[in-house]
Amino acid sequence: MMEDLRAVMHEETENFLKMLGKRRIIRLNKLSSHQVS
Repeated sequence: MMEDLRAVMHEETENFLKMLGKRRIIRLNKLSSHQVS
C-alpha cells in the first residue's frame, strides 16, 4: 500500500518538476528573444 502511494507521489512530483522546467524554459526563451531584437 505504502509502496503504491510512494510511486504515485514520485510520479506526481516528476510531472510537477517537468511542468516548472517547461515554464522556466519558456520564460528564458522570451527573455532571450527580447534581448536579440
